[in-house]
Amino acid sequence: MLTRRDPDALWALFLEQRNQILAYVRRLAPTGCDSRDVLQEIGLRLLDQPNLPLQRDELTAWCKVVARHIVLHDLRAIRYERAKLDALDADSFGDTCWESEKRAALRSTLLEGLERMDPLSRELLYRRHVLEQTSQEIARATNLSAAAVRMRLKRIRTATRSRMISTPD
Repeated sequence: MLTRRDPDALWALFLEQRNQILAYVRRLAPTGCDSRDVLQEIGLRLLDQPNLPLQRDELTAWCKVVARHIVLHDLRAIRYERAKLDALDADSFGDTCWESEKRAALRSTLLEGLERMDPLSRELLYRRHVLEQTSQEIARATNLSAAAVRMRLKRIRTATRSRMISTPD
């Protein structure tokens, strides 16, 4: 266990856990560049709080919580900026009813496709795209191999794309 007054040991432990934390951040951040920025921000916040009495697992958990907060904050800021631009576009170019109708039709098509899928396919999609689990994590939860999970997800996405393209607007 680290002592309260040893920021160098805390930093060394952070560097030791860097790859594990970066793998988690990459699942959260939209791009690789963003993930490196988030990791750097975690390091800065760690340096600002050298009195954390942490062990290795506690440090990793703390870093993951901080990473999640940073990414969510950044995503909220992006969403806010996009909403402002969308409002500006709607004000500048008139009514967007056609867009909302198109989105409603797309949502309806996606829901119908999900209802036609077998339960395992829905679970795989849910775990990968909602819970953002890796193929290995999904494989452990579903008793499939990681390669089988990746292949099945690829087939589901391909089938969904082909249905979406063949569906008239």
